[in-house]
Amino acid sequence: MTTLLVDTSVLLKWFHTGGETDLTEARSLRDAAKDGEVQARVIDLALYEMGNILLSGLGWKGSDIDDQLDDLVVICGPPLAMAADWFRRAAVIGDEHRLTLYDAAWAAAAEALGVSLISADTQLLEAGLAESRGRHSPPSTTTWALPDRRRSISISSRQGRTTGCPDSRLGARSGQRVPPKATTGDPHGGSD
Repeated sequence: MTTLLVDTSVLLKWFHTGGETDLTEARSLRDAAKDGEVQARVIDLALYEMGNILLSGLGWKGSDIDDQLDDLVVICGPPLAMAADWFRRAAVIGDEHRLTLYDAAWAAAAEALGVSLISADTQLLEAGLAESRGRHSPPSTTTWALPDRRRSISISSRQGRTTGCPDSRLGARSGQRVPPKATTGDPHGGSD
């Protein structure tokens, strides 16, 4: 199975519509992850970035943010913790490409894991550190195909952060509403 690291610029498109472009492509990736066609992974930074945007940028209530983050963990599994050597590499990548440490952390994690980083972040795409293919993507990016269905997924770059309102709960596994705190396994990566 193909494993991909999906950054927050794409994750937000999974759940929110306001001001977003290329929602069909992003949500095709989300659906492929829900259906087990690809393994979409995130680093722990995703929860902070997404939570911050929902709280400070969009003014959501804490309980709604909690539900949305639960959906993310259901779809992507427990977030991966950044290892010390990933942080060191992120600092180098950030310096080399004039990126924030947040963006460089995504690139360093993907590099360490040996997986593709899927992003809609213009700076990551222009630096050649992430994959995407859409109307606004730099020509150096590539299209990647999902196994078994022979369909392409593409996410275009954008600048800035999302605006919008909450979608209804996704029901990540069953197509039904996911109750708050519903996850598969321990969200902190531990065992029972």
